[in-house]
Amino acid sequence: MVTTSSIYFNNRGVFMNKFIVMQNATHGEEINGGYMWSPQKDKRGSSNHAYLRMTTIKAGDKIYSCYDKAIRAIGIAKSDCYIAAQPHELQEKNLWSDAGYKVDVDYTILEQPIIIAEIWGEMELSRPQKYSAFQVGGKGNQAYLFPCPDEWDRLFDSHHAELVMEKEMSKKELEKDIHELMIDIEKEANYLSLEELAIKASQASEKGNRRVTISSYNRNPYVGLYVKKRANGVCELCDQPAQFNDKNGYPYLECHHIEFLSEGGPDIIENCVALCVVCHKKAHILNEPADKYKMLKKVELRGPLQEVW
Repeated sequence: MVTTSSIYFNNRGVFMNKFIVMQNATHGEEINGGYMWSPQKDKRGSSNHAYLRMTTIKAGDKIYSCYDKAIRAIGIAKSDCYIAAQPHELQEKNLWSDAGYKVDVDYTILEQPIIIAEIWGEMELSRPQKYSAFQVGGKGNQAYLFPCPDEWDRLFDSHHAELVMEKEMSKKELEKDIHELMIDIEKEANYLSLEELAIKASQASEKGNRRVTISSYNRNPYVGLYVKKRANGVCELCDQPAQFNDKNGYPYLECHHIEFLSEGGPDIIENCVALCVVCHKKAHILNEPADKYKMLKKVELRGPLQEVW
């Protein structure tokens, strides 16, 4: 009799077993293909507990995908196990006989993988004496499919929730720091001359596609402040005054990168103009060649520095 994990209920009210699948050699093919596959027997004609365990998987069962020393995806079985030939992408590895077992799986890749070494101290307390996915010390065993103890299932869930919460907290703290920094920079900019702003703006990287951890483009704030101040409250596309003033009483314009940052455009003065809200939306949605030409000409024809505000 094959030993499986302890029983939980899934969201359909039926028994849910939990498994750990060791996918070091096949994770790319199996996760991208949305399945699990194992041979029925090895090339010597022998079966083992891991292959037989495949036959116990039912639709709704929970699958922890382990590779590179971490739980990196969680799957839900979409089908009961069925007999299937080896997928062609696995045949290329020439590691197994063709007759096998297959389960269709809906995988979710974890943005925050569960590193086994980080929680092994807790896992070891409930390590099965037989058919454990991990050896003493946390090293993965060589077989394909193992039962997942209830204690490990709860530990994986709670640890992953903590990782997600820590990431969200770090993201919010970073966003707050960036917001406060921008407020300080804008206050400072009000007391800088155009020449001083131009010097600070010139320190911007010409690469516009570096990213910070909250997935926003890394910009030199002085570039935007310079072009907006130099525009003197007039949109550089429609040539009309800004529709309203900001809370400090200055005409509200937005910095636009003529060559989009998302397409590798540089974050420098020569690639930026100040636009009103409507024109800025238009530039991103329509990206009309005539508008782009006009903005480039505005940059080209900028005269000598002249203090405003």
